[in-house]
Amino acid sequence: MDDTVAVLILSLCLLIVSIAFLLLTKRSCSKKSAQPLGGVRPPGPRTLPIIGNLHQLAGSSLPHRRLAELAREHGPLMQLQLGQVSSVVVSSPEWAKQIMQTHDLNFATRPTMPAVDILMYGGRDIAFAPHGEYWRKMRKVCAVELLGPKRVKSLQPTMETEMSKLVASITSSSCGHASLEKSGNITSRS
Repeated sequence: MDDTVAVLILSLCLLIVSIAFLLLTKRSCSKKSAQPLGGVRPPGPRTLPIIGNLHQLAGSSLPHRRLAELAREHGPLMQLQLGQVSSVVVSSPEWAKQIMQTHDLNFATRPTMPAVDILMYGGRDIAFAPHGEYWRKMRKVCAVELLGPKRVKSLQPTMETEMSKLVASITSSSCGHASLEKSGNITSRS
C-alpha cells in the first residue's frame, strides 16, 4: 500500500513539473514571436533557457574577441540574449553609423531596471532619465550650473591645491626605488 502511494505522489509531481515546463516553453515562444515594432530580429547564436548566450561569452578571458568570432559566424548585426536581457551587437562601422544616425531616438533611452528605480529616485537623475523634455532640462542644468565657466573658475583654487598635493606625493614617492602606485590617489582627487 505504501509503495502505491509513493508512486502516485511521484507521478503527480512529475505531471506538475511537466505542465509547468510546457507552460513556460509556450510563454517564452510566444514572447519571441512578438516582434518589437513588427520588425525582424537579427540572427544570433542559439540560446539556453535561463542564461541565454552568457555561456558563450563567459568562457573567454577576452570577450571582445569572442564577440568578433560570433560576428564572423552570424554577421555584423546579431542578437544576443544575456540572461533575460535581449541585446543587439553591432560589429561594423557601416551598421553603427546607420543605427546611430537613422534610428538614434530608438536607442536614446536606457532600459528600465528595478535597481535604478530604487536607488536613483525612479530614474529621475541625469544618467538614467528617459530621453525627452525632462532629460533635456536636466542636461541644461548640469551644463550651465555644474560644468559652466563660472563654476569651473570657482573651483580652480581647489583643483590647483589638489594637483600640488598630488605632485608632492609623486615626488616624495619617486625618491626611493619602490614602485609607484597612485591610481587610488589620482581617482580620489578627480
